[in-house]
Amino acid sequence: MERVTKKTLEVQIHWLNKQFNRDPEAVGCFQLDCAYGGYRLVKLCNDSGAQSDISPRGTARETLAFIRAFSDGAAFFEREVAA
Repeated sequence: MERVTKKTLEVQIHWLNKQFNRDPEAVGCFQLDCAYGGYRLVKLCNDSGAQSDISPRGTARETLAFIRAFSDGAAFFEREVAA
């Protein structure tokens, strides 16, 4: 199994923002929150830096699995439901 690092998660979030056509620094973009030895996917809510939790806090591997599932679910919705 390949090691999952903070950089791995940041790359996945970069692609998630591209998938949703979000500027990585603008309100509404997805970001990585790192605290207490864990990670979580968050969404930037306003210009002051407030964040809304998208995923629960977990290990890097758990967070990577969540981000990939979130991305796959959005792609499925786009293909199957929104078409």
